[in-house]
Amino acid sequence: MINPRFVGRTESGGPYQLSAEFAERRRGEGQPIELIAPVYRTEAGTIMLAPGGSMTSKPRSVVFDGEVLFSDRDGNRFSTPDMRVDLSQGRLYGNAGVTGAGPLGVLQADAYELRDSDRALVLRGNVRGQIPDRNQSEETAP
Repeated sequence: MINPRFVGRTESGGPYQLSAEFAERRRGEGQPIELIAPVYRTEAGTIMLAPGGSMTSKPRSVVFDGEVLFSDRDGNRFSTPDMRVDLSQGRLYGNAGVTGAGPLGVLQADAYELRDSDRALVLRGNVRGQIPDRNQSEETAP
């Protein structure tokens, strides 16, 4: 398929859209759909893109491979080597590390989970972060 677009809703009713430049289903029942340049979007403003990926229908999930970039409406930007999306739960997660930056500061961790249901970002393993001291930067500004 050229320029496929898949739409759906999570269990909590949140809509999402998954598109790609190209998609191909392998022969055989229950085989994943291979995706070239997939892009995932939610109503909450989460956008994710990667060079490749695959989608399965049972369970409804997508695996993003390569340099995965994702961002949210609040200006946070993250990168990770791979990511899994549970389409039913509206949950993004991975265990290959994550780095990111945004209005609150910068972060790094071995594993992460981002939930659309409560807009929570959970970091695990070797978590490092830096939150700038906004008061100090205001005092030194001309």
